[in-house]
Amino acid sequence: MASSRTRIYQYLPYLHKAGIETKIINYVSEKHCRRNIEMAKRGFFGKIADKIFSWRQTVKILFFAPRYDILFIQKVLLASPILSLLKKLNNNIVFDFDDAIHSSVNEAFLKRFTHTLRISKCVIVENEQNKEYAERFNKNVNIITGPIDTSRYAAKPERGNSDKVTIGWIGSPEATEYIKPLTNVFKTLAERCGNLRITLIGSSGFNMDTTSLTLKEWKLDSEVKDLQDFDIGIMPLEDNAWTRGKGGYKLLQYMATGLPSVASPVGVNTKIIKDGTTGFLARSEDEWLDRLAILLEKKELREQMGRAGRARAETLFSYEASLPKFLDIIKKCLSTQMVNIELNPAVRGDCKKLFLWKNHPTVRKNSFNIKNISWKEHKKWFYSKVRDENAKIYIAKQGKNKIGVIRFQIMKDHIQVSVNLNPAFFGKGLGTKIIMFGTKKFLTDVKSDMSIIAEIKKNNIAAQNTFSKAGYGYVEEMPDKLLYRNTVEK
Repeated sequence: MASSRTRIYQYLPYLHKAGIETKIINYVSEKHCRRNIEMAKRGFFGKIADKIFSWRQTVKILFFAPRYDILFIQKVLLASPILSLLKKLNNNIVFDFDDAIHSSVNEAFLKRFTHTLRISKCVIVENEQNKEYAERFNKNVNIITGPIDTSRYAAKPERGNSDKVTIGWIGSPEATEYIKPLTNVFKTLAERCGNLRITLIGSSGFNMDTTSLTLKEWKLDSEVKDLQDFDIGIMPLEDNAWTRGKGGYKLLQYMATGLPSVASPVGVNTKIIKDGTTGFLARSEDEWLDRLAILLEKKELREQMGRAGRARAETLFSYEASLPKFLDIIKKCLSTQMVNIELNPAVRGDCKKLFLWKNHPTVRKNSFNIKNISWKEHKKWFYSKVRDENAKIYIAKQGKNKIGVIRFQIMKDHIQVSVNLNPAFFGKGLGTKIIMFGTKKFLTDVKSDMSIIAEIKKNNIAAQNTFSKAGYGYVEEMPDKLLYRNTVEK
């Protein structure tokens, strides 16, 4: 689906470059998406297959939710009980939607939608209209329009002195209804301009008695080339609750490809097009006829507006322009949880808790000494470290809960760090936050230029990932362990 491509998949290379690990779980099958695009009906067995697929994916979502810092849901409305369970597994839910799905009259659908808005830590929308609605249920709503991949949608190459001028539209079969009111405009222009071509990509059920009309099937592989064959891009819309909340992606495609656009002044269209500079806004049939006629007649104006549109797409709506805002939203979402972590020096009363945490089977399995620690041995070690001037032990708290411990030991030429979580808080991404906050606190309490080193067993992949996310970089491999060093500026 277009929204998933633009608001999820095309972000991935940028996120990976920024050091952010991702996992994609598709809630609906590829066949289901294809049927939606083709407006094909599902039979009984098709519906059953879709249900089974979605439930399998739901299980995956529940399994992986606590293993990542952020749960990003793009336009999927899960059942309320499932969503509430997800909230317990991962509090950092970001919900993204790019159409006016709130205009639905289906009461059960709206109930799911508003519940999703309420429990999300933050919401990302396409435009101001959707923001106004979402803010009724969530105060942390952000706008990111598009984005558009301006490296993929390159400006159209020069076509020499071709006398043909093409008005083009790209969209889905169900959006064809928005083109139909322009039928008379197209007929009039075709009568006036013998060199006019009208190309509709992805439309269904549009007929017009003229040789100027070409209908093309939408294909991802040929999409950019087909757009580059246009001279003018159009986006007509009715003015209603649904269209006012629609995304304006086709306008971004036209602009990135270096085309002037003509569009109805509805919803986000008025924010994307700069009327008279990157294209025109047309309200009535007469205005549509006038604006298109001007562009058909004036090649220089088409090229001028196309260049201005391309520049506007790069500056405001490209991934390079949107990524800093997207990353800022993610970081703020995490920081609201991070700020709740409190670190205090360990006291004698913490001895028993640490003893239980350290003897948990998972902790022992990942320790260099896999044998259980006796109470006598632990108590002797703990009391000596509390008195040791070269040791710092911090207990991490979140609210009333003690969630983990981080220990720093000052050696001759480096500082050794280790961390243990309260087993009740395994799988919630808190280890990374304890290491980040603990390292910062230690460097505040102890002024030292020595490297802070974590020694990790080779097969302890989880700890390696946790320290990496916290700003520790791999340094060296030794016979029985790997060394990671703090790389965050001191």
